[in-house]
Amino acid sequence: VALSQPSLIARWDNVSPAAKNIKFTYNGKLANMLRYYLWSYGWNGRRYGLLFHDQCFEPAPEVKEALRRLNLKEPWLFDERKIRLYHAHTMKSHGEQLPKEKWTKWEDVSL
Repeated sequence: VALSQPSLIARWDNVSPAAKNIKFTYNGKLANMLRYYLWSYGWNGRRYGLLFHDQCFEPAPEVKEALRRLNLKEPWLFDERKIRLYHAHTMKSHGEQLPKEKWTKWEDVSL
């Protein structure tokens, strides 16, 4: 697939509304293309309905603090994350995955 095709460029260049306030150190077209490629082909969590930030390593002090603040400020988002992780773990342990139309889409993720 050539990178000059408008459909491929339009997909990875599209930023979800929730991600517009996030500042990346590397935020050029190449970095966005790499993020899209890794999301599409390198990470299987989307097959279980997980969002990209659900993979954060919880024992890390920064992640613990972020989750603590999320639980205090927006507990429903904290609960949704725990439910997504629970369902993904259950499906993976049973050797199942969501149907392809229910996979997490690139547009739904707030990177």
